Amino acid sequence: MAKSQPAQHNHSTAVVKLLNKGRLWRSVIGVLLIVAGVVTLLTALGLNTGGVLAGAVALLQKLFGIGIFLLCIIAIGAGGYLLLNPNPRMTRRRWVQVILAEVAFFSFLALIHTVSFGVDPYQLVQGGGGGGAVGWVLSEALWKILGVSGNGMSLMRLLSLLIWLVIFAFSAFVAVSPLLMTHTPLKREEDADAPAVAVGRAPIHTKPWEVAAPEQSDLPAEPKLDKPIRGTQLPLSDRPEKAERKLARGEAQNVKSNAVIIKADEARHDKPAKPYARPDTLPRIDLLKAVKEVKNSDADAQRLADVIETTLTQFGLAGKVVEIRRGPTVTQFGIEPGYLDRGAQSREKALLKIRNALNAAVYEAVDVELSAEKTTAQIKAPVAIIDAKEAGFKALLKALLAELDLSASVGEGDRRSGRAVFEIGADTERKLKIKAGQVSNLRRELAAALCDRLFEVDDFAGSDQLTERLTISFPAGIADALGLKDVLEATILELGLAGEIDLPRRSTKADIVWAKQAQKVRVGAIAALQNDFALALAAPSIRIEAPIPGRGLVGIEVPNANIATVDLRSLMESEAFRRIAAQSPLAIALGRDVSGTAVNADLGRMPHVLIAGTTGSGKSVCISAITVCLAMNNRPEDLKLVMIDPKMVELSRFAGLPHIIGKPESDIDRIPGVLRWVTREMDSRYKKFAEIGSRNLSDYNEAMARKKEAPLPRIVVLIDELADLMLQSPIETEKTICRLAQMARATGIHLVVATQRPSVDVVTGLIKANFPARISFAVASATDSRVILDQIGAESLLGRGDMLFLNPEKGSPERLQGCFVSDKEVEGVIDWWKKQIETEKQEKIRKGELEVTSEEDYVANKKPEFETPWEMVVAEMAAERMQNGNGGSGSSGMDDDGGDDELINKAMEIIRANGNVSTSLLQRKLRIGYPRAARLMEELKEMGYVGEASKQAGKGRDVLMKDAPPATTEE
Repeated sequence: MAKSQPAQHNHSTAVVKLLNKGRLWRSVIGVLLIVAGVVTLLTALGLNTGGVLAGAVALLQKLFGIGIFLLCIIAIGAGGYLLLNPNPRMTRRRWVQVILAEVAFFSFLALIHTVSFGVDPYQLVQGGGGGGAVGWVLSEALWKILGVSGNGMSLMRLLSLLIWLVIFAFSAFVAVSPLLMTHTPLKREEDADAPAVAVGRAPIHTKPWEVAAPEQSDLPAEPKLDKPIRGTQLPLSDRPEKAERKLARGEAQNVKSNAVIIKADEARHDKPAKPYARPDTLPRIDLLKAVKEVKNSDADAQRLADVIETTLTQFGLAGKVVEIRRGPTVTQFGIEPGYLDRGAQSREKALLKIRNALNAAVYEAVDVELSAEKTTAQIKAPVAIIDAKEAGFKALLKALLAELDLSASVGEGDRRSGRAVFEIGADTERKLKIKAGQVSNLRRELAAALCDRLFEVDDFAGSDQLTERLTISFPAGIADALGLKDVLEATILELGLAGEIDLPRRSTKADIVWAKQAQKVRVGAIAALQNDFALALAAPSIRIEAPIPGRGLVGIEVPNANIATVDLRSLMESEAFRRIAAQSPLAIALGRDVSGTAVNADLGRMPHVLIAGTTGSGKSVCISAITVCLAMNNRPEDLKLVMIDPKMVELSRFAGLPHIIGKPESDIDRIPGVLRWVTREMDSRYKKFAEIGSRNLSDYNEAMARKKEAPLPRIVVLIDELADLMLQSPIETEKTICRLAQMARATGIHLVVATQRPSVDVVTGLIKANFPARISFAVASATDSRVILDQIGAESLLGRGDMLFLNPEKGSPERLQGCFVSDKEVEGVIDWWKKQIETEKQEKIRKGELEVTSEEDYVANKKPEFETPWEMVVAEMAAERMQNGNGGSGSSGMDDDGGDDELINKAMEIIRANGNVSTSLLQRKLRIGYPRAARLMEELKEMGYVGEASKQAGKGRDVLMKDAPPATTEE
């Protein structure tokens, strides 16, 4: 019996659900239609000869004629449809189809009756033939309109036949057209970057219409809730097509549950619907590789949310996890701070004050006067109190008189002005008199007893999180008699509470509502629990963002069990990056934030970037990603790169990229000269701007385009280690970098500076003030984090690309997982550009746009001899060091021993052997210093052997005379 009761209950519950959904009665109607159609069809065919049934079918045959068979088929089909689809959705289109089906049926009956030529229509109806009575009426009506007479064939009768045929064909075709259409299921492409939809305590799925109910999940660690989960499925009105369009537009899909919301960030759908079309003159996007998505357990995220809420409760703080945002590295839990209920004492104080005020009101309403002889006293009270059944005034008065030994006599007097009078007298036999103290005690005890009997308080039963709600119940008429509203308002005002009193006229209930004296949980109190959260979550390190900028939540960022790799290709294919790249050629992809959103930036608007982080945290990878991103979207004539790499190994792999001016510089003695050349280039550009009245590089290039002259390229200076430069020449480096950061933006020169030691002697205040855009990877201490970001937080990063990006347009750091570019991808981009430049050069030679004097001037696979434009500046700085006593010995090449003629002869031999000449070539071949090699080059120019210096970077001087006579030495 114990088992049968639950089973019976389950069956009854299922029936109730079926009835509630409106499916049972539709199924019953379907069965009845099938049975009626089959029985009627059998009876019309003569297979069933039941008396009552045969009479009913005969009547139907007279009404519809041979259309009764069509009617049976329609009934059977409609019943089957209701059984297969017990919950049909009747749209406007379906109603039109139903109406047209009825029109087709009746026009069919009229058509059959019209076809019967030479037969009396009425006799045909009596025999149950043709279209029956319905068909006869319809056909006769049309005949009357057309003027048809007789039963024979006539032109008008043929016209009526054609009319009914057209009506039947049209209405039947429209009614059955949905059955003839073939439905193709919607194809949905799987998106590797599709986010998890918003669910409650349910698993996250990649598509919102495939969210499973929590009870169907097979996750073992699924937490249990006290209440059923709501919102794990989207409404029926949001079909998959609509949901897909919403996600494509970037609308957030939030479904709230009892405890937590898992929110899919709108920008995770950053892949464009169309393929990423790129010009043929730029590298293909498939040179960059896409990585597979790494998935983390959804049950773990829910478990961590419970742990966070439990930890807050254990430390006496109120808060709730209302949002979970999952990124490639960390998962951010959004906490909504609650309220600390510190109003227990305030409740008791308010309740005591209100009770005392009610008692005082009753005390003032009840008056006791002693007579002059002190043998009698009068008690005056409002009639509403005396007549109230709850008060029991007379019985209460007699009981109190007996206690005070004043129970000799009690008499009720007249009622005047809403008040009643009672007279009490002392015991005259004992010649007693009433004392004043007895009268005072009587009044006080009577008021207290009446107050307890008349008023009932619900003890804040209706209070909520933000308000206190107190309800006072009393008999009718008491509020007017005591002036209760004024009494309560004065009490609330005395307590200093901002409240409202709802007391309608002739009401028996007063509602008092005031703001709860609850304290909001401080953001700092949650942030102070960082180590406690790390202990409770068993996390290596966590970061608390208090609050999340632009949102009323506190973010707790917990590392994921599986850290995903962010590839550069997916970021460049995102719609956000394409929007920036369409406006600026200096668009760079940085990474993905805590919700997986692609974060991109415009280097032209920053306009400089300062990067810091410990060794191995991802600085060099970030610079490599920026370099590849710029090289993927810019041609060498539009963008030039100056690479400074004191570590000698990080940026040297970009050697050979045509965007680089010369080659990556790694000589610590030459790097200050490179920076000084950049400043001179900046000054030179400003002079050019001033000549034509341009304010920036864009205006100047537009003016040059109108004049059909060559534009100036943008220059990005990348420095991989600032600390080494500051150690060698701090004054020169700081002065040069600060001057570039202050003024170079308008000239199209931008700096990307990285250091692994963000101390105040490396990242000075002057440098930091000119670099508003900063990127901080994992640093060693909170002090370093303050130096680079002006706040703590970077010391808790995880490394390997985990960074904080301080965007000058936002003002608060944003946590990202930086994108990774492998060596193979870098080599692929460099090789593509080499082949592209080689192909373009050969094409120019073929078209005659580029002249070739001999076979030695152009060799396809020959390694070029670089001649960087800052060689003269480097030589000048070397000479300055020599003059200041900081230079080297005679090995520097600055000595002049009178062997210039011999060196000139050797230089001519080098020219004849190599076919070209440059200052750096003479310096290496003759093993002399750069100043002496430059002087030799000037002498060769004056002698007419070589031409002017080329303006194209990396190209030597033209040789004018190869067969020159040797120089003679004068004695």
